[in-house]
Amino acid sequence: MPSQIPTIFKVSGVSFCKEVIKKLEKNQILKMELDPENKYDKLAIKIVTLEDEMCGFVPKKIKVGEDDIELNKLVHQKFDKLSRKYNLKVYEIYEWNGPSGLEVIFEKKSLS
Repeated sequence: MPSQIPTIFKVSGVSFCKEVIKKLEKNQILKMELDPENKYDKLAIKIVTLEDEMCGFVPKKIKVGEDDIELNKLVHQKFDKLSRKYNLKVYEIYEWNGPSGLEVIFEKKSLS
């Protein structure tokens, strides 16, 4: 199983956050918060705006090529490093008649 965290991934649980997703803009900086009280997943990681508005979650599992990756577990293990060295930004917002979709990107913070 690969231990590489994808740079870009789709956020899960966005259907519960439609109003917030509608207000997002491409390249907007977001943040991650550990959610140990989550009754469905003790490794859950929320994705929120800088104003603490919920956008969704880091997905539990994703498929990268032929591999299934436990993404939230990997992000959980590297949470401090990721938060310190990378910005989480809105990469793409998909809108259609059903729930909207959201992709985010880890982008290395500039040293300046």
